[in-house]
Amino acid sequence: VMAIDDAIARLRLIYRQDKRAFTTAAAILSHLGFKSAARSGQSGRVIAALKQYGLLDENKGQFRVSDLGFRILHLPDDSPERAALVKEAALSPAIFTKILAYYGGDLPSDEALRSHLVLNEEFNPDSVEQFIRVLRRTVAIANPSPEDYTVGDESEGAESPPLEIGRAHV
Repeated sequence: VMAIDDAIARLRLIYRQDKRAFTTAAAILSHLGFKSAARSGQSGRVIAALKQYGLLDENKGQFRVSDLGFRILHLPDDSPERAALVKEAALSPAIFTKILAYYGGDLPSDEALRSHLVLNEEFNPDSVEQFIRVLRRTVAIANPSPEDYTVGDESEGAESPPLEIGRAHV
């Protein structure tokens, strides 16, 4: 629902209001400018995205800025450590690492990616375009290396795309 830089910007708004205290989803949504405190639709997806990136911790229905989020917010923007933490957060959503592993980090055209996501990953055709924009922007920011998405449980289930077999030229 949002690229990593948008997620960090929203996390900064939450931190300004509540620091690292646990608070309700309604309070977080208010900090982010949502008019309704109901955690549905877009507002629910924002909180879910922040959790998937590892920027929010949840405990008994309450949320707070995670250790990872806190460090990202407080390290200098040009810090190598911050860049590594942003990359870690960016690659936290399992679907991102799965897609990167599937394509070996070299994402295909939007059309090919769209087909793969709808047909193989069961994406809703109506939301796949936004996901592709978010994925591309997040990958551009994180600039992952193959080691970042080929290790760990997330990539173990990733299958490689079928190889094109052409006629041999003799």
